[in-house]
Amino acid sequence: MVEVIKIEDERLKVILSYPIFKEEFYNEVLRELREMGINELISRGRVNIGKINVIGKGCTSIVVQGLRNNNIIALKILRVDSNRESVSREGRILSIVNREGIGPKLIDYKNKVIAMEYIEGEYISNWLRREQDNLKMRMIIKDLLEQCYKLDLLGIFHKELSNPKTHIIIRNEEKPVIIDFETISLESKNSNLSSIIGYLFFSNSKILEKIIKWDSIKLRELVREYKKTRSNYNEILRFLGL
Repeated sequence: MVEVIKIEDERLKVILSYPIFKEEFYNEVLRELREMGINELISRGRVNIGKINVIGKGCTSIVVQGLRNNNIIALKILRVDSNRESVSREGRILSIVNREGIGPKLIDYKNKVIAMEYIEGEYISNWLRREQDNLKMRMIIKDLLEQCYKLDLLGIFHKELSNPKTHIIIRNEEKPVIIDFETISLESKNSNLSSIIGYLFFSNSKILEKIIKWDSIKLRELVREYKKTRSNYNEILRFLGL
C-alpha cells in the first residue's frame, strides 16, 4: 500500500538511520531533508525495510520516494554503516553530467542526502527482451551510446555500465537514463562507450542482431582503437548503421 508519511514519524527512523539507529545521524538527515524543503516521504517500492517500502537498498545508501512542492522525487540517503562519509561527491558528479543531459536531474544535495528527479520506467535488462518498434529501439541505443561518449569526454567512468541491468532506466519507452553515479572513477583509462557496447552488442547480441547487423571482429577492432584515441566515435556509429 502506498502511504505518504511525515518525516518526523517514528516509523521512518529505520529508513533515516539504517541499519543501526544513531540519534546524531538521524537528526542530521532530518535537518537536511527540512533544508531541502522535504517534509514527507512515500512508502512505495519493491524493497521492504521494517514497515516501510523503498525504491532500493544498496551497500552505501537507501533510495526512497519523497514529496517536494507536491512533486514526487527520489531521495538517496546515506547508510549509517556506509564506507563513505558523505554523498556530496555523487551530488557534484550528478550536477556535472546534468549539463550534458545525462542522469536524473539533480534537485539538491547535502552531506547525507541527495534529492533528484524520480525516473519512472523500465530497467534496460527487461526492456531489451521485449518486442518493440525497431526504429525506436535504434534511436534509444544511439542515444545511450552518445551519452556514454559524452561521459568519456568528461573523464567520468561509470563502473557499472559493463553490466548495467539496474543502472539504466528506459523512461517512457523513448529515453535511456543512466542512474547511480556513486561508483565512478575520474582516473580510469577505461571507457563508458566500450563498456556499453560490450553489454549491448556482445552480451546481448542475439537480441540486437534482429535489428542491427555487424561484424564482431571489426567492432572489436573499432572499440580497441576508440579506447586508445577516443577519435573514431562517428566511425563506430556509421559501422553500426546508427
